[in-house]
Amino acid sequence: MRYQRLFIGVLPQPEIVKDLAAIQQVFSSKIGKAGLKVRLTKPENLHLTLHFIGPAEEKAVDTLLARVSELAERHRSFSQVLDVPVAFPSKARCRVAGLGANAPGTALLKLWQDLGAALHGSSLPLENRTYVPHVSLLRCPQPMRFPDFLVEPYALRIDSYALIESRLGGGGSKYEILKSFRLL
Repeated sequence: MRYQRLFIGVLPQPEIVKDLAAIQQVFSSKIGKAGLKVRLTKPENLHLTLHFIGPAEEKAVDTLLARVSELAERHRSFSQVLDVPVAFPSKARCRVAGLGANAPGTALLKLWQDLGAALHGSSLPLENRTYVPHVSLLRCPQPMRFPDFLVEPYALRIDSYALIESRLGGGGSKYEILKSFRLL
């Protein structure tokens, strides 16, 4: 079996999704004032990516699951403050905008590093770009100049992470949780 697009991420609790949806509306209105059209991330797809993996074979995923499940037992739940608008690939040519962390916390960075080591040990590819923790809130059909604005800091509670498959199809991506892991 071959998986389409895998990633390890944090799926927020339902009450946090409501908060993020309100923040999403702030982003949309700021960008809308510039006369630009955007596509909001569906509430069920809001997440903080820890590692993007991409396509993978079942055998490599089985190895990864064994390694990643051990990590959850070594990490405690924590909060990460998200306090800055982010744009990818750049503010000048934004295609994706989200709420990011101006100062990623030690707990988040340690979890990210440990998951990266697990990925490396399972023969799955590691991304080689700088890690910018964020929750993607919207997508831009055309590259646009991302406006400068401030947001209220938001503390995202992180008490679990999951291995998720993203399946592309009509109407956008659909996520399937392959396995979730609860932190202490």
